[in-house]
Amino acid sequence: MTLREAGWGSTLSSLAKPRLWALLHGRTPLAAQPPADLFGSRRAQSLTRPLPPVPLALFADAARCASRSLECFLRPLSTCPAELRLRGTAAGLGGRWSELTAYDAIVDRAPPGPMVDAARAAGRFSTGALLLADMLRPSAAAAAALKATRRALEWPSRPRGLMIGLHVRGGDACTPDALSRHNRSCSDLDAYLPALKALKETYAAADATVHVYLATDSERVAGAARRLERRGGDGFRWLLRSDVRRSWKRLRERDINSMPQIEQQIKLGMVDGYRDALDAMVDVLLLAECDALVGKFSSNIDRIAYSLMSVRRGGGGGGGARVCLPPYISTDHPWCSDYSKKIPLTPLPPQPFGRDKAVVNAAMGRDAATMVVGGFLC
Repeated sequence: MTLREAGWGSTLSSLAKPRLWALLHGRTPLAAQPPADLFGSRRAQSLTRPLPPVPLALFADAARCASRSLECFLRPLSTCPAELRLRGTAAGLGGRWSELTAYDAIVDRAPPGPMVDAARAAGRFSTGALLLADMLRPSAAAAAALKATRRALEWPSRPRGLMIGLHVRGGDACTPDALSRHNRSCSDLDAYLPALKALKETYAAADATVHVYLATDSERVAGAARRLERRGGDGFRWLLRSDVRRSWKRLRERDINSMPQIEQQIKLGMVDGYRDALDAMVDVLLLAECDALVGKFSSNIDRIAYSLMSVRRGGGGGGGARVCLPPYISTDHPWCSDYSKKIPLTPLPPQPFGRDKAVVNAAMGRDAATMVVGGFLC
């Protein structure tokens, strides 16, 4: 499957469309392949060509995972023998195919059949969520890291009160240069507190303990949460990891724009790529275990976590998976499945956030107009 390596969230997101294409065309996904030619027409980008597999460039570490493949972090994407999965030549698409081809176009151009009918009936969100839930099952190493983190955090077991997942990004995504190139924003921890309080007022019993799992790549944000916890938590029990590793060094001390992007930091040896991917996997999986999500849907991490959160195993009466929409608050954009979509997009159906949007608006006060809310209890 064609893979575009960038930040770990972006890398995982790049798997979804090739996986959908493979399923609808009856192809078996094998190891990661480099993107083919980045140039050419839209039609040329949609042509397949045989490509050899390559090891991960940013996140591989042969000393800790000999295959240097996605299987260092994810379970195998097929039941083919390892030799074929990791070394077999497979059909690859153009390097810009994912950007040029929308989900709807993949479905519309696929050979007719039950899989196509099912994807069309499910819609973009459910199809993408089920694909991601199937692909992003942790490898043995990732599962061990997840288990160790849950133990260190004293992760609450069910039955429990409301658990809110909060993602606050920082670092390379938040330099003026990065913000000027992407339609996104960055905020301090305080900016998310009204959203957390709105969820608490809407969904938690008055005397219940409400946990917040904070996933962040910023030591500054983590420090703010620890100080808040020492002062009583502001109505929440905060859970955050003690090993936020990214230091976000600058090449020129006084120039914030000299902070390299994460891909460059890994190549320069400033960040351990393997450890960074493992940490991000654990963050995504823990966010997905929460009951509700607060973050920014301009972030790949947030969109992936919400997709995984929405898939409930063992539902539908047949022991399979079903998709529902847990409560969420995005402090910038609505959920989006694709490139080049105009903002704002329509929020997720079928109904507004919670059972009483007036309660949410009252809890969030003047901040309500700047946030996108949606979902319902499953």
